[in-house]
Amino acid sequence: MMGRVLKAELYKIKHTWTLWIHGILPVLYALVFYAACQFTGIKNFMPDETIQIYFTLLGAAVPIVVGVLISKVADMESGAGHFQLLLSAPSRTRAYLGKAGALFLGFIWAASVAVGVFGGLFGHQTLAIWFAALLLLLAASVAVYLIHLWVALALGSVPSMGLGVVETLIALLAITGLGDKIWYFIPCTWPARLPGTYILASAHQNHSLLAAEMAKWGFSALPMTAVIFIGSVIWFNRWDGGQWGD
Repeated sequence: MMGRVLKAELYKIKHTWTLWIHGILPVLYALVFYAACQFTGIKNFMPDETIQIYFTLLGAAVPIVVGVLISKVADMESGAGHFQLLLSAPSRTRAYLGKAGALFLGFIWAASVAVGVFGGLFGHQTLAIWFAALLLLLAASVAVYLIHLWVALALGSVPSMGLGVVETLIALLAITGLGDKIWYFIPCTWPARLPGTYILASAHQNHSLLAAEMAKWGFSALPMTAVIFIGSVIWFNRWDGGQWGD
């Protein structure tokens, strides 16, 4: 049953612009960054530092891109009967999970393309390290997707996009020393910090640093993500389709 719901959600976006965005945007980012590695001061950096910067900027962009994409998907649902297709589903929980799952599958594809294209061009690391960094990026982005889906449905597209802008600014600040002690507790900073931390720790074979950082992140991220997920499902089951400002 869940598979059919997910398939139906994927079919909805099959012929929309969101599919193109998930394919074109990551390729452009990878190509532009690779060109920067050839013709700007980035070419003087160590390979592991370059890869860390790549993942850090990619992760920092996640909130603003997610904010825009999910807001537009929410607008499409609102325009197609004011969310009635979602709200009239036999199981609201399955409908919500199907929507969230379809959106995150798009992100998995986009992130994989971004990492695969740049990794293929730049090299310098084993396939295992590229893959591990990609998995960390995906895991770190789950909470961002859940938050924006909740905000876009409950408040509308403008708050979702505005929140994405603010979150990206916070993520960029958090990659400096200002975020060293607190990034574990701020979901929008996780995609920017977690993969980069792994890359640097792996390059310097500092397994104690990696273990400590992963433990700090896990102890905060897992319960926070669980609360966000459970809270959003409970809210969706009680939602009447109204939005802030209606």
